[in-house]
Amino acid sequence: LRELCSKSEQDAQELVDFREQHRGLMEDLARMLARAEDAETRHAEADGERRAYQGEARALHQEVCVKQQEVNAQFLLMHEREREKQLLEAQLEDRTTEAIERQFKLALAAMPDEEVYPTPSTHSNKGVKGARGQLSGTIGRRSSGSFGPPLPQPLPAAVRRPSREPRGPTARQQQQQQQ
Repeated sequence: LRELCSKSEQDAQELVDFREQHRGLMEDLARMLARAEDAETRHAEADGERRAYQGEARALHQEVCVKQQEVNAQFLLMHEREREKQLLEAQLEDRTTEAIERQFKLALAAMPDEEVYPTPSTHSNKGVKGARGQLSGTIGRRSSGSFGPPLPQPLPAAVRRPSREPRGPTARQQQQQQQ
């Protein structure tokens, strides 16, 4: 009987130990479950924030794409304007050249033929050199520093002739009439 009592006390003591272990394990399990729930809650919050940030990132990406398209459109517009400017500059250059050529022709047409084409007996080319040197001396650099024909300058008063006024006979025509 003593053995049974002692065995019974040992079993009771083991049962108490097991209950304490069980209670300790249950407390640990409850703490771990609470931490797991807390972790799940934080994970859900973080996932929600991540999704919100992803949505915000998508919206910002769309805004950036729209801004990039605006910049590209402005760049294209600037490129077209630059091309148009170059075209207009080329047209201006052509018109300037034409105007200079017209002025040369008018200046040469206004000069008597004997000054432009001296007769062999006259060895003085002062009229030709003076008139041509004066007009052609302006070719070369422009005042802006670029090369090319100069911008049209008004003809000197001595060279200008109104276009409505009839021209008289040239010196050569007069010589032919006298012969």
